[in-house]
Amino acid sequence: MKNESLIKQTEQEFSNLPTISKIKNEEGYLREKENFKKVKEAYKTIEARRDLILDPLKKSMKETKELFSPFLDSLDETITLFTENLNEYANRIEAERISEMERINADKRLKNPDTIQRLRDEVTEKPPGTMTIKYPVVFDEGLIPDKFWVIDTVLLRKELLKGIVIPGAKLGERLVVTAK
Repeated sequence: MKNESLIKQTEQEFSNLPTISKIKNEEGYLREKENFKKVKEAYKTIEARRDLILDPLKKSMKETKELFSPFLDSLDETITLFTENLNEYANRIEAERISEMERINADKRLKNPDTIQRLRDEVTEKPPGTMTIKYPVVFDEGLIPDKFWVIDTVLLRKELLKGIVIPGAKLGERLVVTAK
């Protein structure tokens, strides 16, 4: 109930914030700068009110996560071991199945189509509870086109600010408006 009244108070208090206008001259710039400050201040106030509600919840969530963490970590390890064990067996069986299918297809002694089909049917079942997935296998990074490489701009900026020279990158500057 307390939260609802805080939200209603916030809604009433900030329902008439300034709107954006096209800047045509210095006077308009100064007016928009003041409006910008008001909106930024409103944002900070609303954010602080939100945090009054969220901070105790975040603390409670953190404590709860810490309580359950040992159990979940242990189960994660166990799940990983089960997964590896099951995948190893399923892949071994799948390799044997594929090998048997290739043997049937290559066997020149088999002439009867019904016999061939019956033998194929016997080996076409994959291990139960499995599915085939497709995933990328990078076998030569040098051949991968540039569009698949992601640049870490945060790290790039930090390194450039330290004065480190990075080929193909430099620090740029642009003017941005602040609420100060």
